[in-house]
Amino acid sequence: LPIWGRTIHAFHTEGAGGGHAPDIIKVCGNPNVIPSSTNPTRPYTVNTLAEHLDMLMVCHHLSPSIPEDIAFAESRIRKETIAAEDILHDIGAFSIISSDSQAMGRVGEVAIRTWQTADKMKRQRGR
Repeated sequence: LPIWGRTIHAFHTEGAGGGHAPDIIKVCGNPNVIPSSTNPTRPYTVNTLAEHLDMLMVCHHLSPSIPEDIAFAESRIRKETIAAEDILHDIGAFSIISSDSQAMGRVGEVAIRTWQTADKMKRQRGR
């Protein structure tokens, strides 16, 4: 990644609304990148995927009556990378949990979802 020694914050390094999967997650390997994910995908639960389709449709002004809008929304929600986020945060590969400033953000839930993710990882991985 040619950033000439600068440090950058990679916002939306996750599986719902982030960049091209799996390439966006590769930025975690760069020493000058501080990757983050947004709190609507934290922690991954049984309701995460279903909740995100409706949220993405509303936040991006898409119509459920237009098949192309539904296809676009579904293409942005990637179960595999969303599920990986908890572990990537747990091992320190993802450094920040934040709120999206525009659409799917939940500024009031940053702290609680961060603690929920940590609790889930402690129970699942013993850390």
